[in-house]
Amino acid sequence: MTANHSITANISHKKDIYYIIISYYTNDGKRKQKWIKTNLTVSGNNKRKIEQTRLSLLQEWQEKVKYAGSDMLFADFILEWLEIIKPNVRPTTFYGYNQVINYAVVPYFRDRKITLYELKPYHIQEFYRHRMIDDGISANTILHYHANIHKALDYAVRSEMIPNNPADRVELPKKQKHIANYYTQAELNALIDKSKGHKLETVIRLAAWFGLRRGEIIGVRWSSIDFDNKTISITGTIKDRGGKGEKNRQSLF
Repeated sequence: MTANHSITANISHKKDIYYIIISYYTNDGKRKQKWIKTNLTVSGNNKRKIEQTRLSLLQEWQEKVKYAGSDMLFADFILEWLEIIKPNVRPTTFYGYNQVINYAVVPYFRDRKITLYELKPYHIQEFYRHRMIDDGISANTILHYHANIHKALDYAVRSEMIPNNPADRVELPKKQKHIANYYTQAELNALIDKSKGHKLETVIRLAAWFGLRRGEIIGVRWSSIDFDNKTISITGTIKDRGGKGEKNRQSLF
């Protein structure tokens, strides 16, 4: 943490406009300055007001630089968090997190250059609105985004990088009930007939006859089949790990 006494707030002006210059040390020992423009003019006899503004900004920045996340971009932070949790989650879980964060969250927030400390509920709310309205993303996908963002920001609070979790105060869409679609008997018969001789014929028949999921079908081995008793045992699934064709076999039991 940066000690409060290392922060200064000085008054300056450019032409007729007053500025407050905030100077402070970052956690790595570097001195930084930020010029903050005010709406006060030199010619307007605003000496008392500019001094009040200086004291107010000094107090605000003394609080702000207590936290390690004051200068880090939110996009950089959530990528760091992703690497921190990687050893503690399943490869398939990490793959899902990685997809959401790298391809949806990071590009949006990096473009806007919002720091971790500056992140507010309305920033997150606008991200969700943009993805739903402009990009056509479903409410359920937004809830997946929120789960990732909320977990990351909880870690930031526990690490004393920010004082509170802005994702706590975001309005979320209602989860959409999944309505399954299914083939009629006639459609299923037509599909099986069309698949004869195709490399996916066995896959289609297993799905149609036993109601197996994709991962369960791919997980079937010759050892799963008892030809004498005419039974098949589903004992494992295959899931994509997110690598170059990498798969992960998992037991169901």
